[in-house]
Amino acid sequence: MASLSNAAESPTTKESLERVRRESLYGALSVGYKSWVYLDITGRNDWNSTLPIENCSFFYPSVSGSFVFSDAFDLSKKVFTFGKLRASWAKVGNGTGFNQLINNFYQDVIFNGIPLFSVGSKLKNPSLRPETTYSTEIGTDLRFFDKRLSLDVSYYFTKSIDQIVSAKVSTSTGFTDRMYNTGEIQNRGVEIALNTRPIQTKSGFIWDMNVNWALNKNRVVSIMDGVSSLQLGGWGSVTINAEEGEPYGVIRGTDYRYDDEGYAMIGLDGKPISTSNQYLGNIQPLFNGSLTNSLAFKNFDMNIMMDFKSGGRVFSASDYTGVEQGNSLRSLQYRDAYSFSYLVLKEDGNELNGKNTITGLPYSDTERVKGGIFNGRLYGLNVETGQYEYKGVNTQYLSAQTYWEQASKMTSAFLYDASYIKLREVSIGYTMPSKFLKKMGINTLHVAIVGRNLWTIYHNTPFGIDPQATASSGNDQGIESAYALPAAYYGFDFKISF
Repeated sequence: MASLSNAAESPTTKESLERVRRESLYGALSVGYKSWVYLDITGRNDWNSTLPIENCSFFYPSVSGSFVFSDAFDLSKKVFTFGKLRASWAKVGNGTGFNQLINNFYQDVIFNGIPLFSVGSKLKNPSLRPETTYSTEIGTDLRFFDKRLSLDVSYYFTKSIDQIVSAKVSTSTGFTDRMYNTGEIQNRGVEIALNTRPIQTKSGFIWDMNVNWALNKNRVVSIMDGVSSLQLGGWGSVTINAEEGEPYGVIRGTDYRYDDEGYAMIGLDGKPISTSNQYLGNIQPLFNGSLTNSLAFKNFDMNIMMDFKSGGRVFSASDYTGVEQGNSLRSLQYRDAYSFSYLVLKEDGNELNGKNTITGLPYSDTERVKGGIFNGRLYGLNVETGQYEYKGVNTQYLSAQTYWEQASKMTSAFLYDASYIKLREVSIGYTMPSKFLKKMGINTLHVAIVGRNLWTIYHNTPFGIDPQATASSGNDQGIESAYALPAAYYGFDFKISF
C-alpha cells in the first residue's frame, strides 16, 4: 500500500483507513408484450455497516412500465413518428458515512510531551435509521418528422423520510453539531427536454438544438417531534435552516425593524434599529435549464452550451466583510461628502442633522449631501413603556465609517438574487479523414479546442461574486465566503479509437 510518508520531502500529512461493508440481494423481472408494452419489477435488500445492527437491513423495490401507443394503434406517420407513455414507482434506501454512530477519542495535540485526546465537535447518533425515498414519475416521449423534432416531458413526485443530516446544536452541550434522522421532505416538479434539427442540408451541414427546462417545488413537511426548525449551517448571524411548511434552505439573518407602515425604524442617533433571525429568503431556484447548439459541416463540428437559473438567494460574506472593514468600492461612498462638511465647513452635529445650531430652525443648506443617511423614520425608546415612539423623518447624516459599520450589521443588504445566464462551454473540433489514419491502425481521431465557463452573460451579484458560489456542497449552500473569482478554463480534447 502506498504511503505519503515515503515522499522525498517531509509533507504535513494525515492518513486514515475507513472500512464500510455492504451486502446486498437483488432481483429483477422484465416482461414485454408485442414490442409495445413493457413491465419491469426489481427488488433489493441491503445490509449496511454504517447503521446500527437493528436498523442495518432495509428493502427497496421498484415498478416501471411503458406503453408505445404509436405502435399499438399504428399511428406512425410522416409527421408523427413515435409516441410512448411511461410510469414508475420506486422506494430507495440508503445508509450514511463512516463512523457516525458512536463518539470516540481522536488524538489531538501533544502538550509537554503528553498526547491529548478529544471526542470531536460532532455528537453522533447510535440510533440512526436508514434514509428512505419514495418516488413516482409519469412522462411521455413524442417524436415528429422522422425524429427531427422530439419532446420529452416528465412529472415527478418524491418523498424522503428519515434523512440523515448533521445539524447545529447549542454549544452548551459541548458539541457544535449532531447527527439526526429528520422527518419528511417532498419534491414535485416538471422536466421538459426539446430536441430538434432545424437544418440538415445535402452538402452535409447539420444544426441540432437541445433545450432542457426543469421546475422543482420543494417543501419540508416535518422535521422531528417537538422541532419545527433545524439550523443546517451558517456564517455569522446568517443561518441556513430547514423549517416546517417552507422550502428546504430558509435563509435567516439581521434586518431593519419596520413600523406598521413598512418604513425602516431609525434610532435618535441616526443608526438603524435592527432585529435578528429574520426571514430573508430561500436558496431554492424557481427553475433552471440549458440550451445547446451543435453545428457540423463535413469533418468540422462546433458545440455551444448555455445554462441558466432563475431565482434562489445567496448571501455574500465576501461583500459583507469588504463593506464592514472599509475595503470595498461601495464603502468609499459618503467619505468625501462627510469630510467636506465636517472638516472643511466645520458643521457640527446639529447642522449635520439639518438644524441651525443657534435658532433650531431648519438648516439652510439642506440639499447638499453631508454624509451617509439611512432612509426611514426616527423612533425613540420610551423607557417607561418599553415601546418605540415616532419622532419624525430621519435627517441625520453620519460619517462614512459609522454609516457603513451600521449598514454592515444588516445582513439582509448582502443577500442577492442568484439568477444567472452563462456561456458554459464552447468546443470546436475536427475529425481526421479515415484515409489518413488507416496506415497508423487508427479508426477515428477527433481533436477539439474546448473552453468552459467562458462568460457570465447575466447575473445580479456584485462584480467578482459568482452567483453559483457556495461555502460547501453540503448544508451551507446559499452562503458565499471567500469563493474563488469566476475563471474560464481552456483545453484540448483528443478522442482516438482503434
